[in-house]
Amino acid sequence: MSDYLPEEVWIDIFTRLQVKSLLRIRSVCKFFHRIINNPSFISDHITSTKRTRIPLVRYLTGRKRIERKEHYLLLPDDMDNMQELDFPFKSKSFKHFRIVGSCNGLICLSDSKGSYLCKGDSAYGIILWNPSIKKYLTLPKPLRSHGAYSFVLGFGFDLKSGSWRNCNAGAAPYGIWKWGSSAYVNGAVHWIGYSPRTEEVNHGQSRDLIVSFDINNEVFKEMNLPDDLEKWGLELSLGVLGNKLAAIQYHSWKQRMFSVWVMEEYGMVESWREMYDVDMMGKHMKFVGFTNNGDILVEIASHKLVLYDHNDLRYINVGVRGAKDSFHMETYMESLVLLDGESAVSQSKAITCEGEAR
Repeated sequence: MSDYLPEEVWIDIFTRLQVKSLLRIRSVCKFFHRIINNPSFISDHITSTKRTRIPLVRYLTGRKRIERKEHYLLLPDDMDNMQELDFPFKSKSFKHFRIVGSCNGLICLSDSKGSYLCKGDSAYGIILWNPSIKKYLTLPKPLRSHGAYSFVLGFGFDLKSGSWRNCNAGAAPYGIWKWGSSAYVNGAVHWIGYSPRTEEVNHGQSRDLIVSFDINNEVFKEMNLPDDLEKWGLELSLGVLGNKLAAIQYHSWKQRMFSVWVMEEYGMVESWREMYDVDMMGKHMKFVGFTNNGDILVEIASHKLVLYDHNDLRYINVGVRGAKDSFHMETYMESLVLLDGESAVSQSKAITCEGEAR
């Protein structure tokens, strides 16, 4: 079959196909198998599919530990034909996995309790999971000093080395709110943080800013927030709206509203723009994420997932109910990354404190 067309033509055809089709084609002949398994083709396929991203929502059901179940749901723009992914793992050290981030079809999961690793030689499990091909990789234990220590995680992509290493960036000269969100934009991971240097001029109170880590250059940077966003006492979350860095500003609960801000030109503080305010209708709501068309997913007090249509200014019940504060959203795309990884079987596996799958 391969004699009829040159290899570059087959590559061009295959880059336009979905992962599910490619997995079937891969078994047709050794020639197709070699093309699809080639790291260069996998990279080209990622480039062609980056236009088709879809929100991925994680939520939890079951009150008792033995009944607890972790759900991962793909949400199309019209909210019809929602697809639940088969999640093959079960957290053993915490009530559920913490989603560090999603990039190039991989979802980074951490089984950490809060922000501390175990004492001694063990570390909590951190895995990279590709649900499209049902493969995963348990990351090797990171190098670290003796004793427990506090940490924050971020997830992005530059080069594959297959091992942990110390980079030249050193410790971040900033504080990072360990309970805050992160956002991967423009090749860097971003967190809400603060600079201890500002405490002297702010009467002992630090001011919020954005701390970023450039994965390519391996350097920490800071970006100031506009005055309306850096006011002490306002709760901030980060997100990605389109391909732009976004900030969600919660006003006082008396006002019952939050604002959506977008950085129109990356790195330019003066380009922050307030896009719109969201009336919380007198209810307690928690931001979950943005859809592809800019609408907002929020968790309401009854632990339901609802969609806020920012054009029609109305709320739509998505029809999903989960445990309190278990909703989390990332933007997901299919990919062939980790074809050489471990198979993620359907039965639950516990990622233990030693980072081993059992």
